[in-house]
Amino acid sequence: MKSLLFLMVCIVPSMSAAETAGTVVTPGRMLVNNMEVQGNATLMQGAVLKTAATAARVELAGGTIVSLDARSEAVVKGASVELRRGRGMVSSGSGGIEALGLRVDGAAPQSQVLVALAGDRIEVAAVRGMGRVRNSQGITLAMVHGGKPLSFEPGPGTDESLVSGKLRRLGAKYVLTDELTGVDIELRGRGLSGLEGARVEASGRAQKAGGSPEQVVLVSRLNRLENPEPQDDARGASSGTATSAAAKSGAAKTGMSAGTKIGLAALAFGGMAAAIAVPLAMSN
Repeated sequence: MKSLLFLMVCIVPSMSAAETAGTVVTPGRMLVNNMEVQGNATLMQGAVLKTAATAARVELAGGTIVSLDARSEAVVKGASVELRRGRGMVSSGSGGIEALGLRVDGAAPQSQVLVALAGDRIEVAAVRGMGRVRNSQGITLAMVHGGKPLSFEPGPGTDESLVSGKLRRLGAKYVLTDELTGVDIELRGRGLSGLEGARVEASGRAQKAGGSPEQVVLVSRLNRLENPEPQDDARGASSGTATSAAAKSGAAKTGMSAGTKIGLAALAFGGMAAAIAVPLAMSN
């Protein structure tokens, strides 16, 4: 009997350690699984986090760091968090932020990517580097560049894409870089031959690509666009001028990627990154 009790005591801590997902730190107070926490706490998988008047920083296994803005809610899921309310920023690691069935992470080293949940859509902005947005099938929907925040509204039961850009040959493939999302897309279908170098608009069913390009579109409709290829002035613009810069460039302001509606984000992220970073720096 004593041996059995000793075995049980040894096993329980081991199981708890295996479920540990990371830690959270806040300069104020917050709720973890509806229990008030002040300062820091150890997190288990599935932990529900609710910030109050101050931000919080979540450090997960694999080095992922997700900062939650004040009055936000998220759930720990593996090396990522699922955002249920408010705003967050992912800044490193192999994980990211999930929301509405989409996953947002950094597409370049040391990237910082902001995510805001706004009703039935999310809005994404890159503070540093570049962000990547994928759906639950792993299809890359967009590459988000600094100064060009985008909004994403998942659609029910559709996998259609609507893309536009300058068509080029890449070996045996016909490829374009979508002007709105920045995603390299392979087009498959009739009527592509002879359009190399032309600006085209194509729509059709989207599929996950095996590597680069990041998405395949089985073209059902193809149009040649007569106006010249727009200059992507918005990539270097500040977040406050992204919409006007894109408008001047002539680039598409809305599109569709694997069933998700995409447009230029109207939300002003403003000083969100600073609002998250400053109190956390003070807490350290």
